[in-house]
Amino acid sequence: MVRAWYLEGDDGGIKAVSQENGRVKLIGVDELTEKTGLLFWTIDVDSIKNMKENETLKKIKQERGYTWEDDIEISKGTLPDFEEKTKAFATEHMHPDEEVRLVLDGTGFFDVRDREDRWIRLQFQKGDMIALPPGMYHRFNLGSDEGYLKLHRIYSTVPQWTAHNRIADD
Repeated sequence: MVRAWYLEGDDGGIKAVSQENGRVKLIGVDELTEKTGLLFWTIDVDSIKNMKENETLKKIKQERGYTWEDDIEISKGTLPDFEEKTKAFATEHMHPDEEVRLVLDGTGFFDVRDREDRWIRLQFQKGDMIALPPGMYHRFNLGSDEGYLKLHRIYSTVPQWTAHNRIADD
């Protein structure tokens, strides 16, 4: 299940993977949804042979109008232009479309802002599925350059992969 906690300060340490030695209070899924608009599901990915035939995913996709999907592996050995792409992922940005990700393997981190503009770090792992609302500013990282993540990406239309970086406040 997704784990989440508030980050201290503006940056919070993009590569920080710990919860500051357990000194932070975890935020529950219901509170996260209330404060951010994020949606969460847990899917048993070990039992899935064909993503398009999984009944739970089929139901979610039908209810939410998702029609396009693919898989991506993010690691130094699997993602072309790894350094450039992970730098772009780690830059605060938003997409005009909903962003839905199901973790098939590995671990990753999304940092999102709550409605009061405070950073929340989300740690997600195999079986966690998350939907970021359209226009939600976020950033993503593996936690380290040696990290690995395999994702199933789901969209309502053929994706344009258009990211709009957040302009720094003056």
